[in-house]
Parts: sequence; C-alpha cells; structure tokens
Amino acid sequence: MSETESNPKSAMTKRWRFQYSLRSLLLLVTTLCVLLGIHSILLYSAERQRSVVEYLTNAGVHMDYVIEIEAGDESFYPDWLVSLLGRDYFFGVESVLISSNNIPKNADVDALIAKASRLQPLERVRIEHCTLQRDSLLPLAGKSEMDWLSLSRSNADDNHIKLLAGMPKLRVLDLRGTKITDKSVKILCELKNLELLLLRDTNISVASIDQLRDALPDCDVDTTR
Repeated sequence: MSETESNPKSAMTKRWRFQYSLRSLLLLVTTLCVLLGIHSILLYSAERQRSVVEYLTNAGVHMDYVIEIEAGDESFYPDWLVSLLGRDYFFGVESVLISSNNIPKNADVDALIAKASRLQPLERVRIEHCTLQRDSLLPLAGKSEMDWLSLSRSNADDNHIKLLAGMPKLRVLDLRGTKITDKSVKILCELKNLELLLLRDTNISVASIDQLRDALPDCDVDTTR
C-alpha cells in the first residue's frame, strides 16, 4: 500500500498547501502587474510634465511645484528616491509666472500659455506685463480649480474677462493696469469666492466699483494698491 493510500490526510494537506501556494503566487503576480501599470502611468505623466517644464524654463517662465509651496524644502519622499525618479514623478506644478520682464522680447506668449495650461494642478497663474491676443487665454478656459489669476499690466480687456466665468473658485484676481471696463462687472460679480480683487488703473467707473462691493461683500475690492 502506498503512503498516499495509507495516509489520506497527508495527501489532502499537501494538495491544500499546493493550492494555497498557487493562489498566493497568482495574487502576488497580479499585485505586481497592477503596481507596474501604475508606475508606467506615473512615468508617462512625469515625462510629459518634465518636457513642458523644460520648455517653459528655457523660455524664462517661473514655476513652483506643489511641494515647494506647501512645505518649503521639506519632502515626504526620500531625497534619493526623488533624485532617482525626478520630482516631476512625485509633484505637480501649481504656480506659473509668465512675465515680459523675464521672457525674451520675441517670445510667443500664446505658446507659453498653451504649454502652461497642460500642467497640473495649476491653481495659480500670473501673466503680467504681456501683450495678449484675443484668444491668448483660451487654453485656460474651464480651469475650474484656478485659485489665483493675475493679468496685471497686460492689455487684457473685456473679451478676456469672459473666460473667468469658468473659474468659480478664484480667490485672488489681479487686473491692475488692464483695459477692462464696466462691461466686465457682471462677470466679476458672479465670482462669489473672491477674497481680493485688484482694480487700480482700470477703466471701471466708481459706480461699478460700488456695485462690485455690494455684490461681493466678503471681497476686498481694491483700487489703490
């Protein structure tokens, strides 16, 4: 009589261990595949962001990564890991400054804005001292998470302000030195989350300033700074 026939319990135990081991192996392989898939997606996204950041940096555009704004130089991730994979793998770009004071005179502002619009989460954008075309800001349309927008000292006008309707979360809006008029007041009045609205050196009348202050009681509508 064989050992298996003489000891059926032992045979069942071996079979159970084999099934358990196979199940564990399949689970491990599945987990590794999922992790590798996520890693591949992150690598692809990081490479796309790195390419945009490099393009903008070479053009004189200043950017801040999320981690730099929230925690200074400290990072949750080990320095060696960030150095190995690159900070674009771990951190998004939250703030962009495009200013004629920093970019070349012949720079294509429209192209810079279009490139910058691809960054995530991109909550703060400053386009200052720049000459804008009618559709220059279209790439930013629908950026519903936008928190801060500055068009200071640009030639932005009422047509550009129409795009703000898709930015309901704006808290800070700097329109100093722009060409906006009373025609923009209706849209500005709808930005209920505004906390600071800078309007010095614009073509908005005193009556419209009062209208804005009535419509936005929690916002500092400033015409002096």
